Amino acid sequence: MGTGDTLPFSHLFLNLSVVTPDTCTTPRNGPQNRQKRKNYIGVNIIKHVLTLSFNTIPELARVLSMLGNEQRLAILGSVSGDAKYAREIAEELGISRPLVNIYLKQLEKLGLVEATSRTSEEPPYLRRYYRAVPFELVVNTETIEKLRRE
Repeated sequence: MGTGDTLPFSHLFLNLSVVTPDTCTTPRNGPQNRQKRKNYIGVNIIKHVLTLSFNTIPELARVLSMLGNEQRLAILGSVSGDAKYAREIAEELGISRPLVNIYLKQLEKLGLVEATSRTSEEPPYLRRYYRAVPFELVVNTETIEKLRRE
């Protein structure tokens, strides 16, 4: 991963469950009607999750530094549900709009937020909305040792 590279999507999590007549009940029919049900497999797509991976210790340090800032974490939390534009985030968190813009661009460059431009009936007429990309970060001694050896 070079400077300015975004991190790729790596996998899609699936939640699989097997439902059998013995384990299936509904409030409507109750447990007494279990024998009438058929077996089936339920598949629930949870979400795409970005797995952050690193090739060097400085790359790991860069990501940890980004996530080690309370204001950046607050911004990620703010856009983890609904997409918002910089002024909304600034007003919600009490952070200056220019600083929110700087942090959003840094997070976008790293691949932790994605942005879309939308038009509005009120000024500003073109707004850039940001939404957090679900991600997973795993750092342990094995990861650090592996990076140290490479």
